[in-house]
Amino acid sequence: MYRFFGWGSIPIGAFFGGVVVSVTENFTTREIALRSPYFVAAALGFVLMFFAVPKLTTQKIDKARATS
Repeated sequence: MYRFFGWGSIPIGAFFGGVVVSVTENFTTREIALRSPYFVAAALGFVLMFFAVPKLTTQKIDKARATS
């Protein structure tokens, strides 16, 4: 199962990275367009962090351990 999700997500990420470069290249230079997937990934990481940090507290983790 790990290989399916781990290795299976690589071509999906490559596809979306190519789409980001193709779209960005219409508005900026090629050098900036080639760096844009990293900026998009960083922005998505920060957005996910803001949703995850309030849910991943020590109290909630301890409560989940106690109930299982």
